[in-house]
Amino acid sequence: MKVHVDETKCCGAGQCVLIAPEIFGQRDEDGIVVLLDPAPT
Repeated sequence: MKVHVDETKCCGAGQCVLIAPEIFGQRDEDGIVVLLDPAPT
C-alpha cells in the first residue's frame, strides 16, 4: 500500500495520528499531518 497526504485538506484534528501513529505525525507549529512512512507494510 502507498499512502499520500494532501496537507491542504488537513484540518489538524489528529484523527489519522490516533488511528495510525506509526504512519502519521503532526507538525508542532500548526498540527498539520506529516507522513512518517509512505509505504507501510
